[in-house]
Amino acid sequence: MKSKLLLIAIAALFLSTGWTIRDLGALPGGTMSSANAINNSHAIAGQGTNSAGVVRAIWWDAAGVLREIPTPVIAGRFSAAYDINETSIVVGRVGTATSDGHAFKYQGGVLTDLTASLSSIAFSINNSNHIAGQWSEAGTPPRHYAVVWSGGAPGIPAWIGGLGGLIDFASDISNANVIAGTVALSGTPVRRHAFLWKSGVMRDLGTLGGNNSFGRALEAPGTSDGSIYVVGESEITPGSFDTRAFLYHLGTMYNLGTLPGCTTTQAYGINKMKHVVGTCHGGGISRAWLYRSGTMVDLHTLLPPGSGWESLQDARDINDYGEIVGSGLYFGKTRAFVMTP
Repeated sequence: MKSKLLLIAIAALFLSTGWTIRDLGALPGGTMSSANAINNSHAIAGQGTNSAGVVRAIWWDAAGVLREIPTPVIAGRFSAAYDINETSIVVGRVGTATSDGHAFKYQGGVLTDLTASLSSIAFSINNSNHIAGQWSEAGTPPRHYAVVWSGGAPGIPAWIGGLGGLIDFASDISNANVIAGTVALSGTPVRRHAFLWKSGVMRDLGTLGGNNSFGRALEAPGTSDGSIYVVGESEITPGSFDTRAFLYHLGTMYNLGTLPGCTTTQAYGINKMKHVVGTCHGGGISRAWLYRSGTMVDLHTLLPPGSGWESLQDARDINDYGEIVGSGLYFGKTRAFVMTP
């Protein structure tokens, strides 16, 4: 009997990956949820359906309690939360009756519409409450700017500049006020490149060989080039939509590769250990991944046996403790998850 128990214990040890995963649940009456960001206090921001099937901005506090952010409910319009800082101020986008949406800030139970522009989005907030995103103004064609709301104050935000094109956006802002995003270049055909902005200067990060690249997130504890890392995705051949996740550092864009069977790969988050998370697509399926120590790993392969998760489809953020948030298929329903190493 003792030898049998020993064999069972050894088998369990080899099957265990050390990772745990938690279903973050859904709003009352809702079925779907997904997570976009996690801070170092373990609070999470995302979106989920309510009992009427409408997508609403939501957040989970450090204790894991799910709350709906009280945004106006307008037919055909959604709301979503894209980022959360260390004081649990949440930013995102809320649908309006006359436009695609407005950037919002949610703090202490109060929702603030950041601008009355044609359309705007708040993608990121740092611990000084500076908010990065996109602001649009009418025209033929309309112009979309990469902007920052200083200190989270509502109104017309500060434009951080561009490279001659019409559609730009700022995706992430660090506590050192370094910004990553995507900028359109002048000329035709339209090309879009990942950018790095610091101290008033916008830097074109180029591509991995294709026409377009997209900057999604950065790790920048300071403003020296050596401290700055940017992640996103880039086309690898001109005229092809196939992308690979990249890590940019000190003037070089590194191809992080892909998982077997995937044709496109995107990176969405990076932490202080330079661990990167993202998603890849191929063969009609999506798979969440983690890149560390030079290797890209399918997150589903790290799950303990019998977890109930059929697939992990999207990894959107990773905090400095290595906790990863995203969404997957859990007992047939799309649910937000948090994975802990």
